[in-house]
Amino acid sequence: MNEQSESLAPRLLALLQSVRDSHDESARLALNELLRKDAAARAVMARLLVDEQALVSRLRDDRIVSLLEPTKPAPMPAFVVPARWQPWRPL
Repeated sequence: MNEQSESLAPRLLALLQSVRDSHDESARLALNELLRKDAAARAVMARLLVDEQALVSRLRDDRIVSLLEPTKPAPMPAFVVPARWQPWRPL
């Protein structure tokens, strides 16, 4: 990664986060303008989006795998002797 892409990545991520999270119209316009005019920004954004999707996919796969892995069985409750009813006695 070169210096230009290192300085572009945080800026692009901040703009993208503003657009996604708060639907900031000025951030969307700034992001679109930057991507339209700067080929390096487009390349960095493409790499960031691919990395994001790879991370999401990995996290999803890990979550699915963790659900499928056998877990330690729950311990059986200790045997409890039911209380004996007092025998019925006529009054």
